[in-house]
Parts: sequence; structure tokens; C-alpha cells
Amino acid sequence: MNRKNSPTISPLGKGIIEGLRETLDFVKGNPTEGRVTLMIDGQAINIREIRERLGMTRDEFALAFHFKAKTVQNWEQGTRQPTDHTLAYLRLIAANPKGVYKQLHAN
Repeated sequence: MNRKNSPTISPLGKGIIEGLRETLDFVKGNPTEGRVTLMIDGQAINIREIRERLGMTRDEFALAFHFKAKTVQNWEQGTRQPTDHTLAYLRLIAANPKGVYKQLHAN
């Protein structure tokens, strides 16, 4: 088939194709630009958003709140899900990150 007869893909179609490619990368465990949002009792928790709002790298966030950096990465990419207890802790961090940090690092 030559280019003259090939169908034109609409912007919507291109967006769908790109979304499918990103989904395949996600399923294969490849890094994506997508965001994973966890829902707890109808409330959204986006770990990457919390971390970025605090201006922290994954390593800094992990160190500050006693996680492994790889664990934070896995949560952000959706390859792992936090336990119920960890979700509750993440909710506290989202609500009051400075207060949680202060309590964890008090002498």
C-alpha cells in the first residue's frame, strides 16, 4: 500500500495508540511517564505527587520516611501496591508531611 492510500490517523487515534504503547511498557515493567494514584476510602493518594510537592527525590523521600527507594519507585510505577498499614501511613504523610517527618526524626 502506498502512502497515498494509507489512512490518516486522527489526533484522538494517535493518543489512543500512544496510551496503548505506554500501557504495554507499564505491563512489561518499563519506566513510563504515567502516574499511579491509589484510592483509600474514596481518597486519592499519589505518591509521586506527594514526593514532588515536597521537592524530594525518591531517595530523599525514602530516607525521610523510612522506606526503601526501590519500594517507592515500585509504588510510583504501579508494579507493587503498599499494604493497608502503609497506605494509612502514606495518608498521614500526605496530610502532614512536616509533622510526620518531625516525629520520625525527633531526638
